[in-house]
Amino acid sequence: MSRILVVDDQEFPRQAVVDLIEHEFGVTAATAASAGEALAAMAEQVFDLIITDLKMDEMDGIQLLERVRSDHPGTEVIVVTGYGSIEDAVEAMRIGASDFVVKDGLSKVLPIKITKALENLSARHERDRLGEENRYLREEIGDRFGEIVGDSPVIQQVLGTVMKVSATDSSVLIYGESGTGKELVARAIHRQSSRSEGPFVRVNCGALPR
Repeated sequence: MSRILVVDDQEFPRQAVVDLIEHEFGVTAATAASAGEALAAMAEQVFDLIITDLKMDEMDGIQLLERVRSDHPGTEVIVVTGYGSIEDAVEAMRIGASDFVVKDGLSKVLPIKITKALENLSARHERDRLGEENRYLREEIGDRFGEIVGDSPVIQQVLGTVMKVSATDSSVLIYGESGTGKELVARAIHRQSSRSEGPFVRVNCGALPR
């Protein structure tokens, strides 16, 4: 369930947004009557989305947005503005707000903006998950195949062969031009084999007496 924080120093518009969120999304949003209260709430938990009024006493919505972007860069932020403060809304977008909503027409537009913001958040989480998964796989491949780098069909075929032969006790002949990575393949086979705990002995055949 999404965690949403509504920030407004006026009770009526703040509660109107809370009621709208509960009606449209079935989510009970947390509230803050000032930017200071919002920062205190964010210190206690991480919110997926913050909906904040721009014009507030003490710290305004722009200052709050700057703090959110600094301390919680993954949180989506929608700013709510009156017709007279569109320039401030544009400035908020420049700083990093996800979107802005004009107060007149809030009930029609805000649900659309919330849906978009939460979809953006979900997509970003999925990208982060895939990135972490790819990082793990790269590390896993690095652990298993050492310094062999590449994802071409030929390299994948080589790695597949390494996996097959390393599971056997067969002798393996690796041949190829100098510098093509024969020793890397040999090390990868050793690393994957049942003899991986033993030493890998490298012999320079060219230095052996004839």
